[in-house]
Amino acid sequence: MNRHVARYVAATASRVPRRPPTLAGALLALVIASPVSTPTPSTFPLEGTRWVLATDGDSPAPASPHEAYILLRRIGNNRLLGGSGGCNGLKGTYDMFAGRLRLYASALSGKPCPEPAAARETKLVEALRRTANYRIEGNTLALLAADGKALARFTAR
Repeated sequence: MNRHVARYVAATASRVPRRPPTLAGALLALVIASPVSTPTPSTFPLEGTRWVLATDGDSPAPASPHEAYILLRRIGNNRLLGGSGGCNGLKGTYDMFAGRLRLYASALSGKPCPEPAAARETKLVEALRRTANYRIEGNTLALLAADGKALARFTAR
């Protein structure tokens, strides 16, 4: 652009009255700025997501009146594991280092639990204790053994 034209544009730009934006103009800007393709669902974060038990290893989790789930939360420097086996509350801690995950389920509330929920709780706690790694794909969390085998799978809620 020629420097004389640039000076003229700069000098007259401040004299042009500006109209407030209209709703139609704002909607047009939104449509223009929107992506054309449908976005893919994002991966859920490990921490802060309620992970509901979907499978015990390779088999579907047995039905129960209450959900079995885990929730990993960081509060300050503490990494807390909470949840439910379906009958009993679950507490513990966890560590993450070099992309690995270790879960330390330290306490169940100890209420009597009828079958098949009791077997599911036992299997869940064992899976938590054997976890060496994890993988999240979409809304699914897989807890993995040291050999890479899935110990349990969870769905984000």
